[in-house]
Amino acid sequence: MKLIKITRSLLLTALAVAWLFTNSFAQTGTSIFGRLQTSDGAPAAFANVLLMRSADSTMVKGTLTDSIGNYEFNRIIPGNYFVKASLIGMGTTATSTFVLNENQAKMELPLLQFYANALNLNEVTVRSTKPFIERQADRFVLNVENSVVNAGGTVMEILEKAPGVSVDNNDDISIQGKQGIIVLIDGKQTPLTGADLAALLRSTPSQAVDKVEIITNPFAKFDAAGTAGVINILYKKSDQQGYFLAFTLTRGAGWNEKLNPGVNGNFRSGKLNLFGNYSYNDAEASQSFTLNRTIGEPNQFIVFDQYANYRQHNREHFAQFGADFSLNKTHTIGFLSKGQFRETDDAGQSVSDFLLNNELATNQLRVLKDADSPLSNYAFNVNYRGAFGKTGGNLNADADYIYYNIKDQENFAVSLLEFPSNAVLSQQQMRNLTGSDIRISAFKLDYEKPLAGNARLEAGLKYSLAQTENDIQFDSLSNGDWTTDFTKTNAFEFDEKIAAGYLQINKISGKLEFRVGLRVEHTNSDGYSLILDQRIKRDYLNWFPSAAINWTLREQQKLGISYSRRIDRPSYQRLNPFVFFVDPFTFVQGNSFLQAQYTDNIELSFSTGKFNFSAGYSHTTEAMSFVTKQIDSLLTGIATYANLDHLYNAYFNVNQQWEATKWWTMFNYATVFYNRNKSEFEGATLDNDLISFGLSMNQNFTLPWGFRAELSFNYRSPMAAGIGKSKDFYLMNAGLQKSFDKNRLRVRLAFNDVLNSNIFQGRNQFQTQDLRFSARRRQSRFLLTLTYSLGDNKLGNARRRRSSAEDETKRVILDN
Repeated sequence: MKLIKITRSLLLTALAVAWLFTNSFAQTGTSIFGRLQTSDGAPAAFANVLLMRSADSTMVKGTLTDSIGNYEFNRIIPGNYFVKASLIGMGTTATSTFVLNENQAKMELPLLQFYANALNLNEVTVRSTKPFIERQADRFVLNVENSVVNAGGTVMEILEKAPGVSVDNNDDISIQGKQGIIVLIDGKQTPLTGADLAALLRSTPSQAVDKVEIITNPFAKFDAAGTAGVINILYKKSDQQGYFLAFTLTRGAGWNEKLNPGVNGNFRSGKLNLFGNYSYNDAEASQSFTLNRTIGEPNQFIVFDQYANYRQHNREHFAQFGADFSLNKTHTIGFLSKGQFRETDDAGQSVSDFLLNNELATNQLRVLKDADSPLSNYAFNVNYRGAFGKTGGNLNADADYIYYNIKDQENFAVSLLEFPSNAVLSQQQMRNLTGSDIRISAFKLDYEKPLAGNARLEAGLKYSLAQTENDIQFDSLSNGDWTTDFTKTNAFEFDEKIAAGYLQINKISGKLEFRVGLRVEHTNSDGYSLILDQRIKRDYLNWFPSAAINWTLREQQKLGISYSRRIDRPSYQRLNPFVFFVDPFTFVQGNSFLQAQYTDNIELSFSTGKFNFSAGYSHTTEAMSFVTKQIDSLLTGIATYANLDHLYNAYFNVNQQWEATKWWTMFNYATVFYNRNKSEFEGATLDNDLISFGLSMNQNFTLPWGFRAELSFNYRSPMAAGIGKSKDFYLMNAGLQKSFDKNRLRVRLAFNDVLNSNIFQGRNQFQTQDLRFSARRRQSRFLLTLTYSLGDNKLGNARRRRSSAEDETKRVILDN
């Protein structure tokens, strides 16, 4: 811990030095610009263009061409360079070496053009197809559109296939064994966590998604939330002249039925770009759950042996519409609106047998449940992006408003039966009526400016206001009338304001690249429980330094080290003191006293082209963990979230992105990580640790007659989390694709959960608790997906927005 404190102090000092260093340069340098064309003379829009140093072929700067093929590099110091460009379907091209002299204000390069090669055009096209998983310098990228096994699936099913990602029985997402994930949608953070976030991701069709980014060590430009990293889900959108329209229909059969039609479109003419998509998802989901809980002394104990089976029917509409208008070549304004409307019917039964000293007792408890859970979500964004001259930098501004309305009505019929006659000893009917309104307003400014000496300044400001209103009413039926139980009825209001600012410096010096940043966030929150007359106010200021150094040893060999400090604030619903009924002996409860957790991350990386290695260590204080508590005298179990003193995590990863043959490419990922949870908890010392192993394999095959096949497999060994340990987990998926009519019609057949192995199991042993659980999600099914496109099906990606609400939207939990 002392080492981490020293490291943070050094980083703060380094930031101040970097700021003085970069600002000491005069604002000089040369502007290099040119134009890029395709082999047929058309503008090469949105191609990758790199400025390379001729002496050692190291990259100095990178950019994209605009819609008419223009590119530009600013603030370039004298030296010998060449420009290299690449575009999917066109291969690569490069200029000859040129000399940049002192006192040159600007240099225009000759027209650069891709070369047609009819002999190997098909081979180039195949090789330029992006794999499902790509490893980039600071993140994993999942190219959803190029995945066969994800066709017709959902975003949650995509994440379950991602390297290093795990989803437990409580729907908490972890990376390399660490929880505390921030989920962004087009750069906007969803306020949902836990089961509610999972419900959102499971109802969002993969057909609407372009790619998913997994960033394990974000920098100061990102919100400081997300101690384990950031997952950014980017929807499809284009920004080319012309129009594009794609219709998709998915039909699923197996354990659960599914019907998912949708349409995705884009139209651009001149300065106006319109885009949008709509999908309807009608899907069934089922889950079985077993719980075995032992209470008492070794020679006198009671066992609750519970089995539950639940089935959901989800019907959801999702729509998005947006527009961008270019005021001129350097200034653009945009508008984006989203709406999501979900209706969920949930029904099931749980049966609990009571055993005394492992012998069946005379009573059996049965709980019948049916629930109706509608959700409405609206989101609006206004965006401005502008570039000010050749040296004035870029400004991006966002204003966001997000609204969630969540309602739940759960009805329970509880019966106590005599065994083995099944005679009814008692019956009771109860219901939960809950409602939540969540309003988030956020504003954000980001500014980037090139500096002399291959340096770049990034700075920004953000302000967000989140307001939540929650109420729960618990009723019991007595003599034909509903009577309110005020011991479980409550109302909770929570307001939170966060003001933030950041400064980040990036600099390239020869083979070294430096990045140092500092983010500061001030949080003011106020939570009030009406029935309990309990108010909890918090006001705190935090500093979050980050830094990285990358060294290019030789071509395709890089060594790097990075550090960041991050925070996870409790989600809005987890702060609720509400008590949710499961059965008369099992409850779920919020925790108004839940504190934010803080994590320091250090990572060392080494890449060789085909192989990438990374090793890291993190220490989390006040670690928020899902825990179970037990009241022996009442035979009652309570599930909640609590702060554990320390979570230590160490890991080593290796991944391989390899083209074995012209017809077989693969991405393999392996991780070994160590989790240690150490805390004083419930009057005793907790020390729960385990070394775990994970493996992810994604294989792609180009078959004869234009067929493509994909096979993915994920495995994770037992893992320590909170007060318990989970058992191993594995999942296999397969898919086949064929295209027709010049790639306008695609037919994809996916087989999810081939081995019917989606089972999450574990055990909590702590103090008097001995709890075993098993949750099986029935996901084995075939999915047939048909996609037909009109217009230009080679449209490129549009500008992406990281909105001002990205840090708040994650923290809404929509438990169903």
